[in-house]
Amino acid sequence: MVCDTAQTILALSAEEVSNFVKEQASSRKLSGLMKVLNDAALKGDKIAQRAIEHMGFVLQP
Repeated sequence: MVCDTAQTILALSAEEVSNFVKEQASSRKLSGLMKVLNDAALKGDKIAQRAIEHMGFVLQP
């Protein structure tokens, strides 16, 4: 699931990422999504790390 979600995010253009983040935030899903991606990234999942950065967030261990 994390890989599919991260791949979907990475396939978005910059404009699409902006809209995606806004939609996730307004539907109150962004926090849960970020938790899943962050947990995977902290375990070394490079795709999750790239997805977080692609959305404009800073990845900090």
